[in-house]
Amino acid sequence: MDTIPKKLSILFAISLLFVSAVFAGPFGIEMGMTLEQLKLIGVNPVPIRDANGRYRITPKKQHSDFNFYAVDISPNYGVYVILAISKDIPISSSGIELRNKCYEIQKSLSNIYGSNQTFDSFQSSSILDKDSDWTIKNEVIIFDSFWMRKYNSNLPNDLSSIWLEAIIDSTSGYLRLQYESINADKAYAEQEAQNNSVF
Repeated sequence: MDTIPKKLSILFAISLLFVSAVFAGPFGIEMGMTLEQLKLIGVNPVPIRDANGRYRITPKKQHSDFNFYAVDISPNYGVYVILAISKDIPISSSGIELRNKCYEIQKSLSNIYGSNQTFDSFQSSSILDKDSDWTIKNEVIIFDSFWMRKYNSNLPNDLSSIWLEAIIDSTSGYLRLQYESINADKAYAEQEAQNNSVF
């Protein structure tokens, strides 16, 4: 009598394993996944207040340098942005700590996705002054790396770009890593149209 519930439990467990194996994108998230699929693989999506369509998640695959993960979800295109933000990185006046971490993550990404275009302001005296403490009061982006097809990057079919940036704020810095899907432009347009529809 109880064999049917047991069989259903086994099928459900197998389906979870299958879903986890199939969705092997960045941090175990695939572009296009729906909110229900994210719940199914157990990443616990929680809506972020005042951020339309953005959900904080706890991915099964995490990197030790990053402690905040989020996705943007479109009603028609599913996940179209995957975002990871690093832990704060204390920095000295030379900025070497942030610079080293930047290059480390950039190298890891390049090993997977190939060539990129980088804009590096670490050497700019207007950003860093090695003879004094940091005096920057507002967040300043001092490093950008982009992986895109126009830079001959080896991107999967569902990705249009990857963006790594380093940001400084007073005496600390952090990294921001963003993946965008090939449907990101459509999803942004969809969101803009929805926002404009209230007028």
